Amino acid sequence: MKQETHLVNHTTCFCAHHKNNIHCNKKSCRQWINYPKKMNCTILLAQDGPLTLELIGELLGGLSRMRICQVISTIKNKIKTMIS
Repeated sequence: MKQETHLVNHTTCFCAHHKNNIHCNKKSCRQWINYPKKMNCTILLAQDGPLTLELIGELLGGLSRMRICQVISTIKNKIKTMIS
């Protein structure tokens, strides 16, 4: 824990984790996700650009690509309804 505190003092935690190749263990962080390939950080994951539907499904507990499409469609419709 002392090492993490030291990392955060002079930089953002996600930059420090990436630079020092240290996985984040702070599960209370809003940006934490169980994805060790990106140091458990959604910010580092998002820096790679758009995610595939397969990867999104994997991150959300094994949902199928089709289910992710359905969720996205539902969200878009709700947003359109709210805007109208």
